[in-house]
Amino acid sequence: YERLETEKREMKAELTRARNHLQVQNASLHVKLQQEIALRKHAEQELVRLERQLGTDPQTFQSFLDRNITEERIDEAKPGEGQRGRRRK
Repeated sequence: YERLETEKREMKAELTRARNHLQVQNASLHVKLQQEIALRKHAEQELVRLERQLGTDPQTFQSFLDRNITEERIDEAKPGEGQRGRRRK
């Protein structure tokens, strides 16, 4: 009888450890999910802002692209960086 009681206590302790571990994991995943949601919301807002800034005028969009390409070339031309720091397309 005492052996069964000991086994029962050990099983309860193991279940408690497992439950605690799952709760910690769940909380961690919840935090990561909230961060991902915030990141996506921010990215969507940034996209809307850029779309408004660029408007629908193709000329404006082209000048925006040209400006970005020029900035990338300037970044790539900086001495001492070599392959590191270059952006791939």
